[in-house]
Amino acid sequence: MKKVIISLYIISLFLPAITQAQVDQRCWIKEDCMRFREGLVDTSQVAEGFYSAADHKDALGACGAATDASGRDLGFCLPAGKAVTAISFGGKTEFSSIADFIQYIYRYGFIIGSVIAVAMIILGGILWIFSGGSADAITKAKKKIGGALMGLVLIALSYSILNLVNPYLVNLRLPEIWAINSQGLVTPTCTNLSNPNVGVAFAYPQGTDLDASEKKEKLNSASYKIKAGKAECGSHYFVDKTGGQTCRGTFCGERKPRDPPEICAPILEGDESNIYECVRGQLVLELGVGSTWQTVISETPLIGIVANKLEGEGSDWLDDDFISFVGVCEKDGVLYEGDFEWWDGGSEYRLIKQKRGTTGKFSQYIIIVDNLAGPKAVYDEDDWCDSDQKLVGFWMYGEIGKDWDPWEDARFWVGQSDNSFDAVVGKWDNVGWKNYLSYENLDKKGIYMRVLFSDNILDGVLSEEDTWPTENSKVSIPTKKPESSDVTGMPMPIYVP
Repeated sequence: MKKVIISLYIISLFLPAITQAQVDQRCWIKEDCMRFREGLVDTSQVAEGFYSAADHKDALGACGAATDASGRDLGFCLPAGKAVTAISFGGKTEFSSIADFIQYIYRYGFIIGSVIAVAMIILGGILWIFSGGSADAITKAKKKIGGALMGLVLIALSYSILNLVNPYLVNLRLPEIWAINSQGLVTPTCTNLSNPNVGVAFAYPQGTDLDASEKKEKLNSASYKIKAGKAECGSHYFVDKTGGQTCRGTFCGERKPRDPPEICAPILEGDESNIYECVRGQLVLELGVGSTWQTVISETPLIGIVANKLEGEGSDWLDDDFISFVGVCEKDGVLYEGDFEWWDGGSEYRLIKQKRGTTGKFSQYIIIVDNLAGPKAVYDEDDWCDSDQKLVGFWMYGEIGKDWDPWEDARFWVGQSDNSFDAVVGKWDNVGWKNYLSYENLDKKGIYMRVLFSDNILDGVLSEEDTWPTENSKVSIPTKKPESSDVTGMPMPIYVP
């Protein structure tokens, strides 16, 4: 065993190193550097701190080019001003660092020493010419010329000797303090970036990827002229000023006023791949189980099925015949529970089912619901709420399949978080009043959410009695407001409570 380990170690020494294509975080766009420095130095010194890649080889090597694809200057950015000396050294008074100053003084001193040595050689020659044959004068002239030559050789050799011993003795590499161009984490979808109008550049279509060399080439030629909110559904885009991070587009095209929304959602194809498509519908839910089947059996005592059952029909854990919605009604700023309606509206409800995951034992579901809200809604507002109330949203109400629940009463609620806007799932007590699906957003934009049933959620749904808002219950809570944006077809819309 010891010989094997040693052999593997020796082989690893000769293997090529693998690197990731990325942008050096010392690289800045000139305009960004100027804005960064405005709060650090005087206005007169702002422009002095940009270390242009066009003028400096080290910055050029790090940034890869003097300008980006949009023609913007690249380079390093100093967090403080350049050092300015009162005395000019060969016409230069500005130095980026003490190392730059020492190196320049060394080169400047070598030039001055060479000039002096040449002058001494010339002077020795003149003294020799005018020695008049005096042996003593000729000897002095020879010594002067010899000393000058020796000094010139020593000056030249000193650099070579020091460079031979250690190159860093002459090429000083003191710690250089460059401003770091911070790169925030990019959200998975382009429309959920902090600014939907930020520039993005096409990277690669869905179902493909880039290797390191392709990514670097794409980054060097990227032109960030596409607005994040207009990034095409499923394709991947580089986000400007993030070092090559990508987001996924969700835009499904411009929508006419009376057309139903289209939502960019994953449609299952194959055992492991998600292909995003623009789906016509108001609500798209992707439901999946986050636990292993062994964990479900061991931690959920009321499942009441044998282990091998999950390998067959037990993998279909959702009762797809039990899909319903409960209305959320509002009157005078107070929310009320509305009516309950089964949802079997034919073309208004579609379910896609396929086994997913490494074990291939659990089904994953895509539920697409249309005509839940708006002028083409299957049910009128009066079917959900009293005549003096306004319909403001819904909760989805579902049931675990009989193969997992022999008592057929393990039901769950699905809403949308009022804070993070992610899915909220579980018993009624887990979802609550404020986490409902907004009617206005369903009608105008559509909502897409991933609903993950974790171990704890499954344990609660299968082990506890069903809970429901008490009769005539009400709660005083502000209703959700739709996002103020012109971007359509946006999954997981953002509200301002």
